[in-house]
Parts: sequence; C-alpha cells; structure tokens
Amino acid sequence: MSKAAAARRGTLVAVGAMALWMSGAGDGAGQQADPACAEVDQTDFKSVVGCMSLDELAAQLSAFNPPIGERLTGNTLEENVRAGLGTAMGVTANPARLRELQQVAQENGHPPLLSFADTERGVRTILPSSLAQSFTWNLDLVEAGGRMAARESAISGYTGILGPVADHSCTNRNGRSMETKGESPWLAALYVDRLVRGMQGDALSDPDSVAATLKHWIGYQCADDGTDYTGATISDLELFETHVPPFEAGFRAGAAMYMPAFTQLGGVPMHMNAAVNERLRRLLGGEGAVSIGDHTADTELIEHGVAGDVCDAALKTFQGGLHISLQGGTYWACLPALVRDGLISREAVEARVIEVLGLKQALGLY
Repeated sequence: MSKAAAARRGTLVAVGAMALWMSGAGDGAGQQADPACAEVDQTDFKSVVGCMSLDELAAQLSAFNPPIGERLTGNTLEENVRAGLGTAMGVTANPARLRELQQVAQENGHPPLLSFADTERGVRTILPSSLAQSFTWNLDLVEAGGRMAARESAISGYTGILGPVADHSCTNRNGRSMETKGESPWLAALYVDRLVRGMQGDALSDPDSVAATLKHWIGYQCADDGTDYTGATISDLELFETHVPPFEAGFRAGAAMYMPAFTQLGGVPMHMNAAVNERLRRLLGGEGAVSIGDHTADTELIEHGVAGDVCDAALKTFQGGLHISLQGGTYWACLPALVRDGLISREAVEARVIEVLGLKQALGLY
C-alpha cells in the first residue's frame, strides 16, 4: 500500500471511529453513571480515572484548536469540551471565552482544561525573536521577557506556553533558526534555564505563572536537508555535547512539559521514540514532564512510513510515551478501540491521564 493510500485509509478509519463515538456507540454510551463516582474527590485522581469511560480517558489525552477539532469531529470546540476534551489549543486570547470553556468542563463533570498558545515572545507586547534576544547576552533581561510572556499568557486565559525553543541551530538553511538561541549549546542552556524560571515563576500555581514546554525534542533544527520533516543523522557524541545541554537545563529548571519534534532521530520518528522520550528524558531530569505532540505529527507517522493508518499511529505514539495528541485526533478516535482490542491496557491509559491531571493540579486549576 502506498503512503497516500495508507493515509486515506487511516483517515477513513479515524472518521468512522469518531462518528461511531459521537453517535453514542462508544464505550460507556447510554450507561447510567455509577452513583459512587458522584462522591469521588476530584483530586483523587486514581478514583477519578477509574470512573471515566474509555472515551473520556481518550479525550483527556487529546488537544484541538477550534477549526481542526470541528473538521475531525464534526463538533464545535464547546461540544468537544462537553465530551471531555482535555486541552484547548489556539483559542484567541480571550479570558472570558476560556473561562466559559472551563465552566463547560466543570458543569459536565470533567477535569479542568489546559490551554496553550505559541506565546514565548508575549501576547500583546511582542518581544524580538529568540535569536535576536540571544544577541543581548543579558540573562536577566531574557528572564524578564519570559516572566512578561507568562503574565500576558495567564491574563489571556492560557495555562501554558509552547516554548521555550531549546533547539540547537545547525544550519541557517532551516527557516526556523530565528526561533533558536543560536549555535552555542552553553549559551542556549543558560537562556533556556532562565526562560523556564521566568515562565513558571516561584510556583506553577501562582496566578501569573504558566507551564513551560521545551521544544522541539530533540535534534529538530538539524534535518539533513534543512527542512522541518526529515531525519537527522546525529552521533551520540554530538547529541550529548550539542543538543542535550539546553534541554537538560530546561528540565532541571523544572519545565512542566516538552514537545517531541516532527523529525526522526536515528531513523525513529520522535513521536514514537520511546528510548529518547522515556529513558533519555528521565536521565536529564525530566521525570515529571508531560509531553504534548507537535501539530498532527502523530498522524504523520504514516508519511514516515512506520504506521499503516491513524490507529496504528495512535498505538505507536502511545507506546513511544506521548501524553497528549495535538491536532491529529489519533487518541480521540482510536485509544478506546486499542484498549478494547487488548493492544493497550486500560491501566496504562489511566496512568497517562493521571500524569496530565497532576499537571492540572500543579497549575492550580482545581
């Protein structure tokens, strides 16, 4: 089967699964709620996830922006939140709207929403590019910029920032070099450390603090042809001397989240690279960090040639350690069936959701 045919087949599988769920034929549809679940403390996460249907668990591990969510599910963002969507992406900076969505989640018995945007450089007050900031050699100034970005993001209703970028700039052929902190791993590590501290403040639960998301994990700017989507050939020595330092600095500063890259490392796409997402991350101090996928990168495992369809991509990304599927809809469409078919255990899905709920608690959303 060609990649294009596999992609079309995968899309049909996903759309069919979503339609089945939204028509009420999914796990738990039409069943009476367990009366005991109504009495569960919402921060007793083990009991909370035990009371969730498979569909609700999958929704907690999914993230959509309004147009993509509507295209994939046929429902508005508000309707998806009512169904249990765990993360809202790219909602226009509108605190009243985000408060409404939080209210919808609460009224329907769901955990609070995470909400993210690419606001490393601010929301209303836009800072110079990351590369331009690195030219200042002024760590205090860069940290102050991160603090400002966090305050503006929090005021806008966001719970996190999809940044800071911790990539090493390998070549200016890559059009995203301006997002990096330059070519010095040492200097980039200092900036990333200070940006994480600026964004997350003294405590994530502070009203003007947000979750920092290290990206793009790892080797993203070094694709062999200078593009976003191909592989990078990086030796272990280069990986640890050049690419690891900024990420390690961010993890050890307490970064709450990280985002795997679109690219491959050693031939394995990062969204399914368990060796890096689990073992290397923990080695660098990121034990508690929650991962959020890059834009549709889970479905793009089909284009990488390693997944046959959307549900195969969901299986591989879950096994690779991804917490939240962003814009691809793979978890939303496929996790319940993967559990019912015995390919993923319910306990493993519950454990992943508990980690996401722990982040929500740390952010003070409860």
